Amino acid sequence: MNIKKNITSIFIIPTLRFPKDVLKNNGFINGYISDDKKDGQYKNAVYILFKPENLDKFREFLDDEYERTKNIIEDYDYKVDML
Repeated sequence: MNIKKNITSIFIIPTLRFPKDVLKNNGFINGYISDDKKDGQYKNAVYILFKPENLDKFREFLDDEYERTKNIIEDYDYKVDML
């Protein structure tokens, strides 16, 4: 999948200080300031879309992020056919 990076991914995602290569290694697609497919939106939030190849590795990354920062509001899944 080759998706052009948007403004959020270029300018906002780097300020979140993820460890080097962690996004790429976990199937990072893009970052967004809203999610039109989700009921209810968070204000002043960044939505980060992933399509991980290895769900166990991704869950470990997500658990590490919950420990690294208290700024994660929620994580949720979409069916593959919605992406």
